[in-house]
Amino acid sequence: MTTAPKYTRAEPPALLTEPLAVTLDALDLDDLNEFRQAEHALHYPPAGMFGRQPDEHRQLQIERARTAALSLARSLSEWADAQRRAGLADAE
Repeated sequence: MTTAPKYTRAEPPALLTEPLAVTLDALDLDDLNEFRQAEHALHYPPAGMFGRQPDEHRQLQIERARTAALSLARSLSEWADAQRRAGLADAE
């Protein structure tokens, strides 16, 4: 007889209710710069594209921006959780 695996239910992240000060490290700055460059390239594509090139360029820039934004959001979320845990530890 096999038993069903037991899963630990993780608590959802707490809602942030106070402003946070954030210092971006080199990797986060890379993600932010990648996002900004992709957004710029999306709205101001190089001249001289024809055929499917504009569509391919647009899709590439959307994916670049999405990937960088997701990475940056994950870093910010982890940073906020760590700052919150540190604040809870200080309060005890």
